[in-house]
Amino acid sequence: MKTEPRFKDQLNTAWKKYAAFLDRRAFPISAIFLILTTAALFFTVKLYANLKPDIEEMLPTTSRSVLDLKEVTSRLRSIENLGVLIFSKNSDAAGRLQQDLANAFEKLPPTVSSGVEYKITDEINFFQKRKALFISKADMKSIQDFIKKKIDYEKFIYNPVNLVIEDKPTEPAFDFAALEKKYSSQTDEYSHFPGGIYATPDGTKRLILIYAPDQLIETSRALKDAVVDIVAKINPKKYAPDMEVKYSSNVQDILEEQESLMNDLVLSTLMVSLLVALVLLLYYRSFFATVALIFSLMVGTILTLGISYFIVGYLNANSAFLGSIIMGNGINFGIMVLARYLEERRSQGEPHVVALEISMRETILPTFAAALAAAISYGSLMLTSFRGFSQFGIIGFIGMVACWFCAYTFFPAFLSLFNRYVSIKGGDRRTESRSLWAYGLKQLLVKVPKPLAVFGVVLSIAALFTLTKIDRSIIETDLSKLRDKTSMTSGSGFLNGYIDMILKRYSTPIAVMTHHPEDAEKIANKLKEIKEHEGKDSMINNVMRIQDFVPADQAEKIRSLHAIQEQLPPKIYWRLSDTDKARVKDFLSTSTLKPFTVDDLPSKLLDRFREKDGSLGNLVLVEPPLSDAIRQGEPLLRFVKDIRAAVDAIAPKTPVAGRLTITADMLTAVVRDGPIATVVSALSVVLLTILLFRNVELSILVLTSLFLGVAWLMAGLHWFGLRINFLNFIALPITFGIGVDYAVNVFHRYREEKHKLEENRQIGDAPGSETRSDSPIVKAVFHTGGAVVLASMTTTIGWCSLMIAGNQAFVSFGRIAVIGEVCCVTVAVLIIPSILIWLQGRKKV
Repeated sequence: MKTEPRFKDQLNTAWKKYAAFLDRRAFPISAIFLILTTAALFFTVKLYANLKPDIEEMLPTTSRSVLDLKEVTSRLRSIENLGVLIFSKNSDAAGRLQQDLANAFEKLPPTVSSGVEYKITDEINFFQKRKALFISKADMKSIQDFIKKKIDYEKFIYNPVNLVIEDKPTEPAFDFAALEKKYSSQTDEYSHFPGGIYATPDGTKRLILIYAPDQLIETSRALKDAVVDIVAKINPKKYAPDMEVKYSSNVQDILEEQESLMNDLVLSTLMVSLLVALVLLLYYRSFFATVALIFSLMVGTILTLGISYFIVGYLNANSAFLGSIIMGNGINFGIMVLARYLEERRSQGEPHVVALEISMRETILPTFAAALAAAISYGSLMLTSFRGFSQFGIIGFIGMVACWFCAYTFFPAFLSLFNRYVSIKGGDRRTESRSLWAYGLKQLLVKVPKPLAVFGVVLSIAALFTLTKIDRSIIETDLSKLRDKTSMTSGSGFLNGYIDMILKRYSTPIAVMTHHPEDAEKIANKLKEIKEHEGKDSMINNVMRIQDFVPADQAEKIRSLHAIQEQLPPKIYWRLSDTDKARVKDFLSTSTLKPFTVDDLPSKLLDRFREKDGSLGNLVLVEPPLSDAIRQGEPLLRFVKDIRAAVDAIAPKTPVAGRLTITADMLTAVVRDGPIATVVSALSVVLLTILLFRNVELSILVLTSLFLGVAWLMAGLHWFGLRINFLNFIALPITFGIGVDYAVNVFHRYREEKHKLEENRQIGDAPGSETRSDSPIVKAVFHTGGAVVLASMTTTIGWCSLMIAGNQAFVSFGRIAVIGEVCCVTVAVLIIPSILIWLQGRKKV
């Protein structure tokens, strides 16, 4: 029994010495941190300069889609392209501009462009002259049978001997229109191009596709800059006053996403900094105390990002906004320290060093628990293979540790430095750190605890019931809802619709890159069988390999065509309708026919299938249907699964690459890794709370508050129709770490107030009958509730910075995180305290 007081006295002495040390060495300590921060700022800038918005950057480097994409791009020219769209009501002028731009684009060096597409006239002319060779041997035999029957019929009809016979044979017929339709359907997707040019039928909307030599963001930017420069020099307006040139497709998508991210980052950082500073100033009403706290926050954030440069090296689409998030969340620890410091100085009249000692000593356990819980919650994301989660977790973990460390080292030292020159006491008892909302919280708990408790219980029951209704449908599968809003309404995402309108096919198919032509043939045949089996519901719309453009048995077909021509008497030909005459002449013309091989195909077509080393025959292109279905999760996953299954059954480890496979793997990773991170975060917070506090009542209160807040959040998602996606899933595990912060601080102070009340009762200083205002939980909320709400507000500001982003995935992330904040802080400062008051039966005053 004597050991504990002695240890407590030793601990208090240690805190006094530490506070005195920070006060005495305030200048060198502050200088050291500022020097480190300056160095870290350099690497922070480099970190943000290396922002990679590509979705493959969020998948593990060992993911199949990432590995496959690397191999395909190493063997094949880039499948990424920049779409140059031309708009004008003057179709002739638009055509001239299209031709002039294409000529200029074709002169771009191979380091900038790997090819230009804007017409297929050569291909159309090539196949038009040889389309008879694509008629199957069975159809040729049908034609021969028809001619033989027609000849026999003609002989019978025009034989005078047969004129008296009443039972005449039926005249044979052949549907040449059906034959024409059958073979023209194979080229229907190209026949809509006017004159073989990439344009709408009226020629008012035209397209040029320029392929990037690789998938690096620097290459994409160089290509776009070169194209924009050429367009500016040619000056589209001189062709027609209404002429417009706009950009779309994959390259423009990436550039727009990165530019949007950078703009949003600047805006969010400024917004968070200004709003957090304003809220702190209004709450504390001490300019220099607020400046010290802001400086501490900036130091912790910059150190975090500087360290992160050496660990992760770059930012992806998920981690881009972490600077703002760390600022909003990492300031919580300093808020609690400063709130207690100003409470001691203003209400208790303590001198600076004593107030510093008490504020650090009394807040370190709850803030340490909160920081560790938040760090573990971020850290739980590191256990996932999804880089979109793990990188976020690494930086978030570092951020929580760094900001908490700064709150107990740099911040008190910097505060001491200010205290040497200015007064940061800031007034009397009426201006202490407890603000109007602290008094408001107290009045709610004193006056209406029962309605608050009933509201909390009813809402909690409703939330728990709602949780039973949540299923897989809560996962967002419409990928278009996760793009940049401006891009989808007026930018590249919107303009992609015009590319679809012109091409009438999916412009970026999946590439199956085999190692042997024999495997490519087997895989293509297998995929065609799947398409045939699934019918109109198949997500496989087209399967192509270069050999498909070379018909088989050409020499035999040419002999059959000659035989048909010789067999068809002129008198039968002239008795056909004019339409059928034209069809027969078109299909059966053999004057220029001779067998051709792959090497004879048009160069533009060959370039599409040719590898960098010149090889042909290994590539199979698979296109999905041009519909919204491919943007939905389930059809997309089925599409990719079918292709991989067919490929692996024939040639395992064959690369299957494209944007669609990466997106499918990303959705799979979110569904797999998201729940893992959430469970690990929840269990870690539970264990941490129990181990740190080693108090059953306190642990129950903290964990009940936390899990009710999370239950409210999940139910809120269902009630408001919000869905989980690859980015906002992070909000769930993080809510456990951040949400526990508020409950820990409130109920740690509650235990402290209970101990004070018990001690006062033992020495007779407590009143004989306490009022509700004297309740330990009311005092705890009154003393810490304002600071807790302030901490929640600053964190919410950090999350709200995401809601101004153009990227709708970030907006959804911010929205869910804000709901989680409101739920957790409300339960911690109002619902659980009101239930405690109701159960304890305190009387009103």
